Amino acid sequence: AMERLLDNLASPAMKQRMAAVDELQAHLETNDVADRDEAGKVSDAVAQLLKENNSKICVAALTVAALGVAGAPDHFRNHVPLFLPGVFDRLGDLKAPVREAGRRLLVSLMAHQVSTPADLIGRQSSAWKHKNWRVRAELLRTVAHAFAELADRGDVSLSVKGILPQVIAGLEDREASVREAAVNALVAMAPAAGNDLHGMMARHTIRPGQLKEIQARLGGLGADLGP
Repeated sequence: AMERLLDNLASPAMKQRMAAVDELQAHLETNDVADRDEAGKVSDAVAQLLKENNSKICVAALTVAALGVAGAPDHFRNHVPLFLPGVFDRLGDLKAPVREAGRRLLVSLMAHQVSTPADLIGRQSSAWKHKNWRVRAELLRTVAHAFAELADRGDVSLSVKGILPQVIAGLEDREASVREAAVNALVAMAPAAGNDLHGMMARHTIRPGQLKEIQARLGGLGADLGP
């Protein structure tokens, strides 16, 4: 069944590709990927589908990847580089459902320990340098979601020190949406950072207006950055 589905994904007809990706999604909702070879083929198919100029196909492809990863994380570990550049590109999509599906997939990759937070949202992530500002904004939203959902789990290494410099850089972005997402990410990181956050932030230049807003938001959470 999987072979047939994967073959249909390569069809030159858009309608057939759409039907095939929907079928593959339904298949993975009840079945796990069988082995690494199959995971490689699914990853390759996802990478190709993410190049499509069709938001429904892209959302389905991102969902297929998330389902595959959740069902058989070990099989996908070596194959993420096949589709990750496409996921980062889709964070910049004009359609919100595509961007949301991309964020969900990135959090799922971290939650199932298929990719490390350092690779996806840390300093070494190529997405921070993406020319599309929406990618930077969505990556900051991914940071906020990751800390909200995974910070209490001891098995996921979310390093505040490793991620904070990128978030602070977002406060200086020329796009207002990126700056706003950076403030939200900082607030989401605060519980995990605890008392260290003030010291870490003091090493960076933050505009007084932004600092005031962050302090007000943290004060509302019962956290404090000090003077």
